[in-house]
Amino acid sequence: MQEYSQLRHEGDSTVPVRLAMLQSHRGELEARRRRLDEQLAFLDDKIDVYRTKLASQSSH
Repeated sequence: MQEYSQLRHEGDSTVPVRLAMLQSHRGELEARRRRLDEQLAFLDDKIDVYRTKLASQSSH
């Protein structure tokens, strides 16, 4: 982001470069969010497995 800040100070001639930087950063964040969503789904499934296991043990 320091590079972005420097470009901003250089003025409007850097707008295309700044736009590209922001779009790239957004793409990286979206990819990270997808990975986190996948990890959360895996954890939720594992939690459900353990809850089901505990519920069946306590009903015996």
